[in-house]
Amino acid sequence: MDHQGEFRRAALELGIPDDEISRFSQHLRLAIGLSGGGDGSPVGHIGGLPRLPVGMKWPSTGGIPLPLLLSVDCGALPRVEGFDLPADGTLLFFVHQEMDFGTPRADPGQYARVVYVPDGTETVVAEPPNSACAGGRIDVCAELRADLPLWLEEGDEDEDWHEFWEDLEWDDMSPFQQQLA
Repeated sequence: MDHQGEFRRAALELGIPDDEISRFSQHLRLAIGLSGGGDGSPVGHIGGLPRLPVGMKWPSTGGIPLPLLLSVDCGALPRVEGFDLPADGTLLFFVHQEMDFGTPRADPGQYARVVYVPDGTETVVAEPPNSACAGGRIDVCAELRADLPLWLEEGDEDEDWHEFWEDLEWDDMSPFQQQLA
């Protein structure tokens, strides 16, 4: 599904000028959110056992096996233009959280690995080297999220979102922004 195209069509139907939609779209930040137990079809799982390519050893670092954090089916994720995610296959995220965050001398990512398993690769359900490497499995669902620019967000009382308008000169605003102001 072309989410950005859907957004543009909906905005045009509401009478928002095309140049304003383009300007706004430059500020809109899209993200794919994953949540456990959500509505919709699962796109992966937290914990559980991974399907590793036949013959691949369980990912480790310095002899320490890395627990499976997340498995994601890339083909089941929403497509977003500009995201450099594979169109298919599975991404497996392994991380030893205690070592990665709790070791002061750990290099970033030292205790983490990402494994990409392309579609069509012969895989097997991997047996964990120990019980700490595979926690209980929780299915995750995906949803497309959009973060709005600060000047459009309805913030709580602690946020000074109105400062955006105070710092913007009237002549620098587009006609649509002037109308909003």
